[in-house]
Amino acid sequence: MDKTIIPWFVILFGVLNGAAQPINSAMVTDLTNKENRKQAFSLIYLGINVGFAVGPLIAGFLYINYFNLIFIGNAVAIFLSVFFIWYFVREPEIKHDELDEMERPKEGNTFKVLFERKELLYFALISSIFAFSYAQVNFSTTIQLKDVYGENAARFMSIINSINATVVITFTTIIIHITRKNKAILNITIAGIFLQSALAYNIFS
Repeated sequence: MDKTIIPWFVILFGVLNGAAQPINSAMVTDLTNKENRKQAFSLIYLGINVGFAVGPLIAGFLYINYFNLIFIGNAVAIFLSVFFIWYFVREPEIKHDELDEMERPKEGNTFKVLFERKELLYFALISSIFAFSYAQVNFSTTIQLKDVYGENAARFMSIINSINATVVITFTTIIIHITRKNKAILNITIAGIFLQSALAYNIFS
C-alpha cells in the first residue's frame, strides 16, 4: 500500500473511534447504577491503562522492523473486544420510572436534548476543551521527540506512554478510595484543574 494513504486511514480510525466512545459510555451507564458507576468507569480506565502500559512498549520495538504487525495486532484486539461485548453483554431492563429526572430518556434529536438540558451542553463544551488540550500533548510531544531523536523517537514515545500508564495504574486505586464519596462532577472538576495546570507548567517551563 502507498504509505501516503495511511494517514487517511488513521484519521478515519480517529473519527470512528471518537464516534464509538459515547456509545461505550452509555452502555456502561445503563449497566450500572449510581452506587457502583464511578467504580465501574474507574475499573475500565484502569484496564485501558494496563493495555496502554504494555501496548506502546511493544509497538515501539516493532515500529522499525515489524511495522505491519502494529496494525494487525490492533485490528485483532478490536475485533476480539467487539465479539466479547456482542457475546457476553446483554441489554439491561431499565425501569424508567425509577430513574431521576436527569437520567430519564428524552424524545428528540441530540441537539434538542442538549438545549433542553443546559448542564449537558456546558459539560460537552468544557469537555471538548479538555480533549483538545490532551490531544495536543500527544501530537506535539511526538513531533518534539522526532526532532530530537530521529528514528528512535517511536521507542522513546512508547517508553514515556508506558511510564505514564504505570503511574496511572499505581495511583488510580488510591485516588478512587480518597474521592469515592465525592460527587462525580466534583471529581471531574478537580481532575480538569490538575490537567490544565500540568499542561500550563509544560508550556511555560
